[in-house]
Amino acid sequence: MVRKKCTNCNGRVKSSHNFCPNCGKAMKQDAFEDWGMLGKNDAISQQDELAMMLQGMGGGMLGKIVNTTMKMLEKEMTKDTPTQNKKSNVRVMINGKEIPMQEKKQPKVPIKIMPIDFSEDAQKKFSKLKKSEPKTNLKRLGDKIIYELETPGVQSIKDISIIRLEKGLEVKAVSKTKAYQKSIKIDLPLTKYQLLEGVITLELEAKE
Repeated sequence: MVRKKCTNCNGRVKSSHNFCPNCGKAMKQDAFEDWGMLGKNDAISQQDELAMMLQGMGGGMLGKIVNTTMKMLEKEMTKDTPTQNKKSNVRVMINGKEIPMQEKKQPKVPIKIMPIDFSEDAQKKFSKLKKSEPKTNLKRLGDKIIYELETPGVQSIKDISIIRLEKGLEVKAVSKTKAYQKSIKIDLPLTKYQLLEGVITLELEAKE
C-alpha cells in the first residue's frame, strides 16, 4: 500500500485516507463533500424512498389503515339518505358490497272512517224536519277535490252526518229549523271535512 506524507505535519498517510490521522488535514479535494449519513450512496430515488417507508410501517399496516377508512365511509353512507318517492336505479358499492339506499317514508294522510254519524239530538231533529238540498260548489286543487255545501244555520260538527254510498257519499246536516241532504256521486276517499260559518267543506283525495 502506497504511503505518503502529510503536507501539514509531515506525518505518514495511507493513499486511501481522506484525512491525515495525525493532524486532520484533508488529503483529497472531495474530502469535504456532504455524503450524508449513508456515505456517497445515500442519494435514493423517490420510488426507493416510498418502498423504505412502507417497509418501515410494518407488514399489513397500510392495508389495515385503508380498510378502516373504507369502513368509516361505509358507515356514513348507510345513514338515513333522503331519496325520491320513486325507487332509484343508482347502486352504491363499497369494497364490492352494495349499500342499500333507504327511502324516506312519506307520512300517510289519515282517511276519515265512514260513517260519520249524527249526535242523538241531531238525528231526532233531522227526522222531524222537511229535507232540502244545499247549494254546492266544486273545485280542484292539485290532487284534491274540494266540495263545498252551503248549510246556513248548522252550528256544530255534531249536526253533520256523512255516509258512504255504493259510489259516492251522502251528506246530511241539521239546524234548528232546516234539514239538508245531498248525495255526492264522486267515488273518492274522504281525507278531511270541516264546518265553518254554515259551509261544510269536504276534501277528497284525487291522486291518479
